[in-house]
Parts: sequence; C-alpha cells; structure tokens
Amino acid sequence: DKGSSEWLKISKDVKAIKKRSFIEGYLLQAVLHALNNDEQSMEDCIRIVKNNGGHDSLFFFQIGCYFYNGSFYKILNELKVAQLNLLKISRSNLTSYTLYLTHFGMNKTLASLSSKLKKLNIDINDVAQNSSNLNQVLEHFNEDIHSQILAEVSTYLFKNRIDFSTYLYEYDEEQQAIFIEYFVIFYNENGDEIELSEKDFIDFDIKFQKHWINYAAQKNLDTDNLILSLTPFRYLSDSEISELRGQL
Repeated sequence: DKGSSEWLKISKDVKAIKKRSFIEGYLLQAVLHALNNDEQSMEDCIRIVKNNGGHDSLFFFQIGCYFYNGSFYKILNELKVAQLNLLKISRSNLTSYTLYLTHFGMNKTLASLSSKLKKLNIDINDVAQNSSNLNQVLEHFNEDIHSQILAEVSTYLFKNRIDFSTYLYEYDEEQQAIFIEYFVIFYNENGDEIELSEKDFIDFDIKFQKHWINYAAQKNLDTDNLILSLTPFRYLSDSEISELRGQL
C-alpha cells in the first residue's frame, strides 16, 4: 500500500541508498514497485539500470519481480534470450537459474548449461533436482512444446490465487508419458489460505485440466505424452508436508 507508513519508510530508505549507489538503489526501487504490483514502474527501473552499466544480478532481480507478479511468459522469454556470464554469477544465482529452467522444463537449455559449466570446471551437482529421477524425466521434455504449457499452467494457477510450493516429475517407460504433480495451496481474495471441499476441488481440477488441454489444442501443441495433476497440501501427511517444505 503506497499510502502506508511502512511503504513511505522503505521508499525513504531506497532514496538514501540511491545517493550512495545509484545502480543498487534502482534495483531495490524495482523490487519495491514489483511488491506493489506496479510492473511498468518496475520495468522502468530495470531499464535505468541497464542503461547505466547494468549489474551482475540484474537478470535475477528482474526474473524475481516477474515471478512475484505471475508474469510467467515474460520469465520464459527472458530465459530464452538470456546471455549470462557464468563466471560472474554467484553460486546462489546459478542455483536459481537452473531452478527456473527446470520450472519451465527447458531441457535443451539445461543440457547446454551443463556442458558450458563442465568446460568452466564449475560444479553444481544436483542443485536443480527436487526428485531423484528429474534428469531422466527432463530427457523426454520437448522445450519448444512443454515450456509453453508449463508457463500457461503457472499463469492459470496464479490468476486463480493458487500457489504450488513444489512439484514432482515421473516418466513412465511403458506409457512413454511424463507425469507432473503439483502440490497446491488455495487462497482467498484477502490472501488467506483456504481449504476447498472435495467437490469444489474436483470441480476446479476439471476446469484446470480443460484449460491447459484446450490451450495446447489452440496452439497446436502435441501433449499426448504429458499428464498433469493437482494435489492439495491438506491431502498429505505431516511428514510428507515437512519433507516437501524442506525442498523449498
């Protein structure tokens, strides 16, 4: 809320930082706009940083701001055109990068990244893995098809005030099918977590399935080997939830 005392205080702090470090001040200003869902002002700040020498973490600030606002197609576009200096990326940002690529099933880009890292003797073993067979599953992804689908799925869930905290991949050799399970949390308009009745969840799940299948048909994308499922966190045991939260 731009009118709140907290917003005014943070804005004042950011202005003070700008005087000491112009670039870092505008990076923080971009984040502040993103938190207020003002994506245009956020992008204006990002542009200022780009036009004034840039910053080693600029790409990741921008991606994070888009992610917070549910702009998954913009994230996908940025990932496609990214030209990163791998020697200048911090370990944490490199981990984030591989996780973003994994999120969109960008198998070709991940394979290329792995090859480049080996040549540079940079070791990030398993940083993007959230299941033991993830690499095997990604081998069966088609980045040109599945990345669009996963971007659309993320966008649809976000618009319906649904967060997925983690997901699991499996590949069935017999069926030659990719299975992706999303563990979802539902929220109301006030941002409070809610539990749907079994009927309401089934109704939503049907709408969800129809939406992404219709999207794939409209885009003429072959998704016969892709199966997506939703599982509410409340259907899991306490130990399973703890294990999943530990992967965040």
